[in-house]
Parts: sequence; C-alpha cells; structure tokens
Amino acid sequence: MAAGDDALSRQLGACQSPADFASLAHTLLTSCHLVVQPSPSPSSSSPSSSSSSSSSAPSQRRFILSDIEFYHFDPPIHPDPFAHAHASQVNSATWYFHAAGTGDGFKEGSYKGLDVTFGSAQSRSGILFRRITEVSSASSLDTPTVVDGPSLLCDTVLTTLGFTKVRDLVASLRFHSSGCGLSATHPQSPLRIELIPGGTPPLPLELGRIWACPRHGLSLKKTKQSGTDELRLRLDYVAKPYRFLSARPKNGPINLAYSILLELLAGHVQSTTSSQARAGAKQVASPMPLTAYVQAVLERMYPTTASKSAAVTAARNRASRTIVTFLEHIDAGRRKHPSSFAGSGMATTREVGELYGSLIEWDGRSSASKSETGGDASSTSAPDEAEAHRSARPSAPSITAGSETQKRKREDGDGEAEGCGPPADAVSSMSTPVFSARALRAARRG
Repeated sequence: MAAGDDALSRQLGACQSPADFASLAHTLLTSCHLVVQPSPSPSSSSPSSSSSSSSSAPSQRRFILSDIEFYHFDPPIHPDPFAHAHASQVNSATWYFHAAGTGDGFKEGSYKGLDVTFGSAQSRSGILFRRITEVSSASSLDTPTVVDGPSLLCDTVLTTLGFTKVRDLVASLRFHSSGCGLSATHPQSPLRIELIPGGTPPLPLELGRIWACPRHGLSLKKTKQSGTDELRLRLDYVAKPYRFLSARPKNGPINLAYSILLELLAGHVQSTTSSQARAGAKQVASPMPLTAYVQAVLERMYPTTASKSAAVTAARNRASRTIVTFLEHIDAGRRKHPSSFAGSGMATTREVGELYGSLIEWDGRSSASKSETGGDASSTSAPDEAEAHRSARPSAPSITAGSETQKRKREDGDGEAEGCGPPADAVSSMSTPVFSARALRAARRG
C-alpha cells in the first residue's frame, strides 16, 4: 500500500469522535480523489492484443468529493439514532454499500448509498458520499460531470465498473484478483480513495471554505409520541452539524443556509453582548428579524469570488426567494416546542424551518407544558418518499456485552493520525467552525 493511502487509512481509523470530523472532512474534500477504474477485459491482457491494449483498455475516472455526511454510532457516548450501525461498519477504511436491513442484502433503486467506514470494536460508523465532480483533463473542453445525490453517485460507480446491481459489484470486489476486498484505500482496487500527490495545490472550494451543517433528509417520523427518551435523542441529533460541504448542494441547500444563519446570529450575539457590557447594560437587545440576514446568507452561499454567469445569477435569485421563506419559517418555529414535531417527516421547507427554529431556544426537555406548545403538529405533512429516504434507516442495533461494550473516553479526540491530513496550523485556519443551536444558546448565556 502506498504511503499516502496508508496515511489516509490511519486517519480514518483515528476518527473516534465528532471532535475529529472537521479534520477528516478537510482531508477528504481538499486532498483526495475518488477513483473508479474498470478492470481491463481478459482479451486485452493476452500477448496478441498487447499492441492495442493501451488504446482499448477502459480509462479510470477521478472525482472530487464536495458533500459528505458523518454517521457515528458509539453507545453510550454517541448513540446517533440516524446511523445505520450495520455490523460491517465496525471496520475502518472499507466500503459500506447501504444494507437492506441487518442482513447481507443491499438497497437498490433510488435507495442506494455508499459510505467509507471509520468504525471500531466499539463503534459502527460511516461517511456518506453525497456529491462528486469529475476531474476533467487539461485538454478537455467539456463541462465537468457533477453527480448530486447518494443513489445517482452509486449509479455512476456501477455503470463505470460495468455492473447494474450493488450485490454484483460487492461480490466482484470481495474476490478481486488484487486481494483488495472492500478496502477503500487499496491502491489496486477498482474503487478507491487516493490522496493527491504531495505538493499539489489543495482542491478548489466553490464556497470559498468548508461549511458544516445539519444532515439532509433526517426526520422525526419514527417518533410518534412526545415526552419520550427516543424523541429527545432524535431531537438532540436531527440538526447536528455533521454534513460538510465545499460546494453548493442541489439537495438540502436550506441546511447550509441554517448553518450560515447560526454563525451570523452567534456573531451578532457576541458583538451585542460586548458593546452592551461596555455600556453597562444588563441585557442583550433582541436580535433583528431573521429575514434581515438574507443578503448575508446569500453572500456566503454565492461568494464574490464565484462566477457571475447568467446561470449563477439565476440560481442566486431562486435561492433568495427560498431563503426568505425558510427564515420566516424558522422565526415561526421559535415560538414552538420541538416535541410538537413528533411524527413529522419534514418533507417541506416549512417543516424543516419550523423544527430548526424550535431548536434554537430548546431547553433539552422532550415535552412542553400546554403554555409552551405555541401550536400543534397538525400542520406537518407526510414525508415525500424521495426526499426523506435517508431517514428510513433501520433501527440501530445495540452493541451488547463483550469487548464491544468497553467504554472509551473519546469525546476529547486523540488528534490526527500521524502523517495524514493538514498540519496543526492548517487545521486552525481552515475556516470550518461548527455552529449548532446548542452553541448559539451557550453564546447567549455567555
């Protein structure tokens, strides 16, 4: 195994808590390629065909990752209820194609998904790949191919490697002549992640930086009753900033807008608190209406360094209307308790906005008094199946007695694997602050 690939494997293995997510995301989004390389046909390896094999052999395709999500199930430290927690995810640096239940079958059709694992004996964890952009050759005049969505991404991998079913691709990898198995970093695997060579400039970031925001498509639809521990757990994780973006997403752009809003609100709270402290004031003034932040949110989604083509201008105008509506729903949600959304599939901008708004002031309780409900959940609608398919994860199986239950204190993080990822000074300056509703409440209390 090449040194760079070995270093990437070590960093995946060293990712043991949310404290490690930002550093690993930075490595994957700025320093790696997803390589899909079809195996040559048997005829191309025969002596008689050696003269023409170079021209007929299938060429590899390289892709840049720009949208990934972390799912980390590590009870009792980090019992993410939205993680698949499949038995195969105890491994690290391997491929996990989304399973159909807890057995050996795989999801097909529009429910496919591909993770690279970072599990351990104590945890079952994976990073979902949501968006990739093909690396064009220097001589190519074609517009780079962008694949947005987990299922379409899997379709691209399958088609390139000559398969139609996930089960057939997995079987091929397991018995590949190179012995790669399901390793995601094996240098001879037809499907692998490679660190770009040292000295190569970091991959460009369409957004100018990496943003952390809530994961796309998660819902409370499996929680039918308020006031339960299950609801409280889902409320605690539904908006965790475990999605990392370097480009504007086609699916779930409002999640990015929410993360930008929280950062803006945190900055407003800190500056207002500081100015009022200098003036001797005892209370922080009420923040301005959220719709006042629309232009600031747009500027971060479409930075001034971005292309000002007609297509980008049109996209910004469409996003402006969506964000205005979304921020209005967040404002409305701030008057509700999160428990009122139990059973909601969050299929629309309205449900997502109101739920996220309710979390800004949430005190952590799984139910509210009658005076606090501020409305009921009757306005929520059934989830759109295509939009919410990611939330239809099987219930995470508990990890029972034995070596898998040995609790380790990992929330502090043990740092990066040696020789992989950005140096310490790069990590501190890579502009990936992770803001959440909880962090905003802490800033206000401060």
